[in-house]
Amino acid sequence: SAQQLNRLVYFEEINTEATQAIEETRAISYALRPFQLDRLGLSKAIQALVKTVARASQIELTAEIADIDNAFREDLRINVYRIVQEALNNIVKHSNASRGMVAAEKTKSSVVLTISDNGKGLPSEPHGVTAGPGGFGLTGIRERATLLKGTLQIKSETGNGTLLVIHFPLESERVR
Repeated sequence: SAQQLNRLVYFEEINTEATQAIEETRAISYALRPFQLDRLGLSKAIQALVKTVARASQIELTAEIADIDNAFREDLRINVYRIVQEALNNIVKHSNASRGMVAAEKTKSSVVLTISDNGKGLPSEPHGVTAGPGGFGLTGIRERATLLKGTLQIKSETGNGTLLVIHFPLESERVR
């Protein structure tokens, strides 16, 4: 009916505006060092980021973040934050997920960052995972993980969501 069509057009407009707002926010936030990082520390900054994205996206996102503030050198912490930011951006933009989770666990020898969603999964073509510029942001995630000597594992099945697991080895001699 005409009413349904109008409603569809209306939702499409809202969706477009929300997407533009997210893009603008992303462009601005990428240019700046997030103040939350300095003010709250890495662990709380990640929790705040997850909350913000959940509110903006209607996706039910949870965070289980151990205290990883001192696990990384201060100048490198931003990379962990950006990995989470990029992964959440992927979930919002590409996954059609209704739920997602970000978890960070710390052991004596490593930090394990896990980001999962219940969305549609990655494209089945293998190039989707390592694709060039942007390749679903996974290229950037992998590069940042490598900067921290981390290893990225991706598990994804069509229709069964995506799981990113990044293992960061901890340096034995902590440089503060």
